[in-house]
Amino acid sequence: MKETAVLPIIEVDGVKIKPQNRGFYKCPFCRSGKRFPAPTWKTEKGFRKHLDSCQGRPSVISAQRKRWEEAKELALSKVTQKIGDRIFYVCEVIVKPTHVQRGNRIVHVRYEPEKRFCSGETAISSIDYDYEVFFNNGIRVGDLVGSLEEAEQKAKARQAAWDESVRHAEMCR
Repeated sequence: MKETAVLPIIEVDGVKIKPQNRGFYKCPFCRSGKRFPAPTWKTEKGFRKHLDSCQGRPSVISAQRKRWEEAKELALSKVTQKIGDRIFYVCEVIVKPTHVQRGNRIVHVRYEPEKRFCSGETAISSIDYDYEVFFNNGIRVGDLVGSLEEAEQKAKARQAAWDESVRHAEMCR
């Protein structure tokens, strides 16, 4: 019978990782489930190499969270609007999507979605950040315009451009 080397206990980010009974390491930071079991390493060198690039380590997650907070603070500091200000915007509404659910499956029913562009006016009740700044749970900063008349003109122009692109795509098919 072949004798295996005893693997040492490795400490990473304050967590002590012991080798499993059968002589391999299992990463405690990698997520796994029934369909996708956690990967294993038979050597200390291979496991340490994995730990250097493991995205589930607590130190990596806290660094990502810190970068996220810095980006959020920077983006929110550039916003000139305040809660209570009146804003004018253009929004895109998908009237009919390209896929619909029929029974227990998703069916492709059209090539392009049917869209409607509309203008609106509202008061800011919340300012949030999710990779970009948005107001009132969905109005992006890029959708803002100076006045309601300008919003209506922009909505008509975007609708005409969308209709033209759909006509061109139908003609090319």
